[in-house]
Amino acid sequence: MVIVLVVLTVAAFMLADWYLIRRRQNAAESAAVAAAAGLFLHPGHTWVHIGADGRVLVGASDFAASFAGALATIELPQLGARLRQGQPAWTLVSAGKRRLTQVMPVEGEVVEVNPALRGSPAPARQEGSRTDWILRVRPRHVRENLLNLLHGEAADLWVEATRSCVNARLRPALGRLANDGGQWLPGFGDLLEDSVWQALRRELFPADGGPMRGA
Repeated sequence: MVIVLVVLTVAAFMLADWYLIRRRQNAAESAAVAAAAGLFLHPGHTWVHIGADGRVLVGASDFAASFAGALATIELPQLGARLRQGQPAWTLVSAGKRRLTQVMPVEGEVVEVNPALRGSPAPARQEGSRTDWILRVRPRHVRENLLNLLHGEAADLWVEATRSCVNARLRPALGRLANDGGQWLPGFGDLLEDSVWQALRRELFPADGGPMRGA
């Protein structure tokens, strides 16, 4: 009986210690989220937006959405799925059956899918706000994840490098059409021959093609 009481006492102390550690970790994670408000870009052309209210939204860049072509649907992970940074998160499927799988820009648990996706596979972004998000997540390891993302001038340079890469591979007339005035023509991927599209996909989306997983 004494041994049982000792074991139970030790277990109680271990449980209390674990609870306190988790509380400190959660508090630190919340502080990290609050301090990192803003838009961050993953090299795989996905973004994470950390709002001042702590909401963490993720989505596809304008380039990725346009490169995929006119979208027919987006294949999504299940609610509650826990996805790691760099892990396949969703697949953009065009009306022409081309598939572009994109990776998660930040680790976290999927807690919501954009309700606008129910009526359209490509929700529009309203000026001054981010309404074109795909998933809302409960993040983990935010501070570590942000070290692998681009922000501010670095993100702008990455977008410009992508622009140069695409224009170098396109015919001159098509390049001007697809990238007119610094904006990507919506669905311009549909204008590309399949061999060119596949080559650009392999070059610009190196993590594409893996299975979608939830843990």
